[in-house]
Amino acid sequence: MLFASDLDETLIYSGRFLQEDCLKTSEIRLIETKDGKAIAYMTEAAIKTLKSLSQKVIFVPVTTRSIEQYQRITLFQKEIPPQYAIVSNGGNLLIDGSVDEGWNTLIREKVKKHCLPLKEILVKFREIHPEDWVTSQKMADDLFCYAIVDQDRLPQEELCRFIEWLKENHWEGYLQRRKLYFVPKVVNKKDAIEYLINHIDTDFTVAAGDSLMDVGMLKQADYSITPLHGEIARLYQKDIDKEEKIQVTSATGILASEEILKNIENLIACFQKLA
Repeated sequence: MLFASDLDETLIYSGRFLQEDCLKTSEIRLIETKDGKAIAYMTEAAIKTLKSLSQKVIFVPVTTRSIEQYQRITLFQKEIPPQYAIVSNGGNLLIDGSVDEGWNTLIREKVKKHCLPLKEILVKFREIHPEDWVTSQKMADDLFCYAIVDQDRLPQEELCRFIEWLKENHWEGYLQRRKLYFVPKVVNKKDAIEYLINHIDTDFTVAAGDSLMDVGMLKQADYSITPLHGEIARLYQKDIDKEEKIQVTSATGILASEEILKNIENLIACFQKLA
């Protein structure tokens, strides 16, 4: 079994998701820092369950984070180092921490063949005056771009039209709180997981994720789960009701991670009984 899971707001959480009641009843561990600042946490119970799961299934972290951002998570560098990790929103596959050059080359060739060049995307973006509401703009592993925005000053109508234009030119636009992503359509988590599945021995795939960037991999998997607080649960509720294989947690925030992992643990137990 392969367990592919998004990280931020699915398995790991920033301080804003640490509910007061959770802090009173659960042990919390800091698993990521940047320049001395606390970035991400997990509960000790979730870490314990994930450690156990990783010995029974092929655990694959799947994240939009860049390679550098992923490597900041100490839990996956030391305590639970996965053999495979998908980063850069599917643009890079790491095997034992090293980039799989075959997949990376294939992705870059697809971007060049099918997608409008990034410089043309940025020229179009400047037409909606990002200098008025973008505080910074960065590249992620030379594959896609994201901007930190002032949410109160977003030009909503112009931004919606820009995102539609992106789609017409084989790019996707995602607004997730303060981050606005421009991603080539061929750079996605679903295709990266499919590539990995075709290269390893696995007969059943489980996926977990919270955002619109995760929809493809959740629908592709044999069984999926999404946290109640996420975009998928909020925006795709009718689709989820029709898609029986996608489950929604009852817990929110950092405790949703525990529920997701326990759910996978129970699924494994069912498989073992049937074996």
